[in-house]
Amino acid sequence: LVVKMADVVWEKCGGDDGEPECNRAVRMEKWLTDHQPALKAVKRERQIAHWKGLVFSCVAGAHQELVHDQQEAAQHMDEPCQALLAHSATLASSVSDVVVTSSLEPSRPCPTPKLSAMEGVTPLALLSTCPMGDTPATAGIADIVMVDFHHVPAGDSGLPADLDPAQLRNWVEQWRSEPEPQG
Repeated sequence: LVVKMADVVWEKCGGDDGEPECNRAVRMEKWLTDHQPALKAVKRERQIAHWKGLVFSCVAGAHQELVHDQQEAAQHMDEPCQALLAHSATLASSVSDVVVTSSLEPSRPCPTPKLSAMEGVTPLALLSTCPMGDTPATAGIADIVMVDFHHVPAGDSGLPADLDPAQLRNWVEQWRSEPEPQG
């Protein structure tokens, strides 16, 4: 399901002197609502089906169009990017029970500002494709943490070859000991 959160004007940047080409969000023309045909169709089908299971929707994750060019920023994310991510999570929550996000790159942790921008709209899941890379603070923002070992080569045990059980236990203990976010 492809849903647009807003009409955003993009500008090409880079591409000169060997720089990689990129796109930069310049301005937003208008917010889009949950009255989009694709969203209305999913809502209608959910009502008809009476299915009791959970529906997960991915927002600003791998293999999706960018919401904003700063969505993968590890440190600073400006207000327009935060607003677009929050609105995207709100639209997804209109047809799903849990919003899922991840890093765009399998080898990089999901940026904390990205999770923070989408926090509080609906239950938020982090799909970590970097098993030991997502920090306890990043994972602590999410209500659900799922690890995708698909991108990690398996060892003899079937678990990822570089998965250190002691390191995993330490990560879980740190995550559990993180204080609850205030606000």
